[in-house]
Amino acid sequence: MSFLLLLLDSILLALIPSTVHAQSTSAELADPSTTTFNLTGTSTGFIYHLAATDEPLYITLSLCNPPSALSSTLPASLPYALYVSNSSSNQQPGPSTSTSDDIDAGYVASLEQGFANVSLSSANNGGAWIGVWTPDAKSLNSSSTAGIWNYELAVSSEAPIEVLDEGASFKFDDADASSALLTTSNWTVRGDDVGTAVPRYSAIIRPTTQLTSSLGRSRCFLQGATAGAVAASDIASSQTTRGYGGGRRMQYEVSALEKGQNYTSWLLQAGSASTRLWAPSFFKTKESANCRLVHSLSFCPAVAYSVPAPSALSTDDLVSYYNASLSSSIANFTRSLSTFPCNSTAMGGYSFVSTCDDCLDAYRTWTCAITMPRCTDAPTNATLNTSTSLEWAIPDSYQQTLLRAEPLVSRTPAFAPSLLADTFPSLSFNSTVTTSDQTPFPYAEVPPCLDACQLVGARCPPMFSWPCPQPGGTGTAGYGVTREVDMDSRMAGDVGGNGGLRAGDRFGNVFCNSLGTDLQMAAQISSGGQLPLGFGTRILAIASLSALLIV
Repeated sequence: MSFLLLLLDSILLALIPSTVHAQSTSAELADPSTTTFNLTGTSTGFIYHLAATDEPLYITLSLCNPPSALSSTLPASLPYALYVSNSSSNQQPGPSTSTSDDIDAGYVASLEQGFANVSLSSANNGGAWIGVWTPDAKSLNSSSTAGIWNYELAVSSEAPIEVLDEGASFKFDDADASSALLTTSNWTVRGDDVGTAVPRYSAIIRPTTQLTSSLGRSRCFLQGATAGAVAASDIASSQTTRGYGGGRRMQYEVSALEKGQNYTSWLLQAGSASTRLWAPSFFKTKESANCRLVHSLSFCPAVAYSVPAPSALSTDDLVSYYNASLSSSIANFTRSLSTFPCNSTAMGGYSFVSTCDDCLDAYRTWTCAITMPRCTDAPTNATLNTSTSLEWAIPDSYQQTLLRAEPLVSRTPAFAPSLLADTFPSLSFNSTVTTSDQTPFPYAEVPPCLDACQLVGARCPPMFSWPCPQPGGTGTAGYGVTREVDMDSRMAGDVGGNGGLRAGDRFGNVFCNSLGTDLQMAAQISSGGQLPLGFGTRILAIASLSALLIV
């Protein structure tokens, strides 16, 4: 009988993967080292030991994958997964041996979004004992708890192998139905980037799921293969100086995306001793093909968003059309500005903080925002209205989007079905491909931020008497306004400080189209000064917006 029992035990042990351990076993760790291992079931653990050291010790634990049955229900917080002892009196740290004093001292850590860490000032009393425990059934709030838990444990006396940065990974510029543009914070400042090495960044983009939320701070989960993850070959990186304050940034144009899909994005930076992981940013692709993502335009360097576009028109032809639409306005404004003695110290010093170059940049930004409307999906029940007896509607309050279903009272009347063939002779139409099929109408417009207009008045010489609509007036038909965004919700590249009004947040919400003017306003407030409104500010009827373009 005893022989049969021993045989049965041997068979059962053979069926358990070699990387699955029971609490009674332990293993030695090197410094530094990264170890991947599995545990099964709930409330089970494994103990690791690290040799004694007088150096600080950094211990990080990541949950790479939970049991498959929990993939849609895994909580973002799993209490008390990592237990550490630096005393030989407790060589089995875990739920039954660690005390409340250990918790208060920071020797016990929960998994938060798949990540836990403990730091020791030293481990010179026999070394450090590290216990990793799977959650108990109660914390999982699920009846399906069987399966394998896959972990990654990293230890180092030099630096934490994984470092979490609470700042957002990216500034979400915009998306169309199949692509998106994401930009990092600047790693250099304007005029001071000679010889600066490009950071070893990598971008990770995945469809948003329960696991991307529950394990969003786990490096091994993010770097592991997952169905639906955007392939590296579909993420094109390049450098840009677009953004507040200049300096170089990395931008990622992501292609081959699904329409109408929510995505989560992360930025990782590989270093010699540590990998830095930023907090995730979120975005959603558009449902329709009426909007086209454009960026890196020489004539409108601040533009990085989707614009209305006939579906069959090439992006090159679309960009050429917008360039031709606004080039004369910018040229004529430049000519008018040249009559002011900008370079004269005695006569041209109209501001302590602005120059004529700042004025031209502000006007260019505003003109681009007005001429190249930011396009987004129209409501599903919206229909094209080709009537010629329409008037601008004036909402009671500022809106995040404005429906553009009537071409003649939009910023892109030349895209109306009746004018499309004349506007773009390169397009071919027939009985099966009609102008009604190709027009981007109806679409919704994210209106320009009122900041974009006010910044021109604040940065240009008084001779222009630059007018902007006042809050509460007719500006609600053509402008939007920024909203308060707390520090944790701001996008990458933010200026920080006290000025909390922003045009969007890291969760993909867009309140108005700022082209960076919201950060310029915030920087001015943070520096201790209130940005003045333009000279001669007054209420304008929305129909006169086009008159502000100097032609």
